[in-house]
Amino acid sequence: MNSIVREAVVSSLAQLTGASRSEISDSADLVDDLGVDSMMSVNLLMAVEDTLNARLPDGCEGSFVDVRTVGELVRRFDGIFASCKG
Repeated sequence: MNSIVREAVVSSLAQLTGASRSEISDSADLVDDLGVDSMMSVNLLMAVEDTLNARLPDGCEGSFVDVRTVGELVRRFDGIFASCKG
C-alpha cells in the first residue's frame, strides 16, 4: 500500500471529520466510525487529489461508491493512480 496515498487519505479525513489521526485506522468505517456523509465523500476525493497534486480520471468517481473502510479507500486510490502512470 502506497504510504503517500495513505498519508493523503488520513490527513484529509482528519481535516474533514475532526477525528484525530490515531482514530483513523485502516479498519475504521468511513460512515459508522468517522461520520463521513455523501457531501464529505465528494470533498474527501477532492482533498486527496489536491494533497497528491493528481487528478482522478474522468468518470472514475463512481468506483468509490462501495468503499466502506479507510483501508479500502487507500487501496482504491492507490490502484487508480497506479493504473494512470503507464
